[in-house]
Amino acid sequence: MKRVRDFFRVEACVLAPGPSKLVTDYATFQGWMVDKKIFEGHLEKEAFNLPTRERLDEMQEWVDLGKPEAFSPN
Repeated sequence: MKRVRDFFRVEACVLAPGPSKLVTDYATFQGWMVDKKIFEGHLEKEAFNLPTRERLDEMQEWVDLGKPEAFSPN
C-alpha cells in the first residue's frame, strides 16, 4: 500500500493520506460494502468476489455518502 501511495504522490502529484489511513479507510469500506451486498441478497463470499466495475461503483457510492462507518439501508 505504501509503495502504491508513494507512486501516486510522486509521479501523479496526487494528494494522498498516509498508508495507515488508506488501509483503515479500505477496511471500513469493505465492511460497509459486504453488509450492503448481503442486504442486497449476496452471500458474504460473493460480496468479496465482485466484478471490478461493481466494486468501483460501490467505492464511489461509499465516498459520495461521506465514507460511512457502517451500512444502513435507507
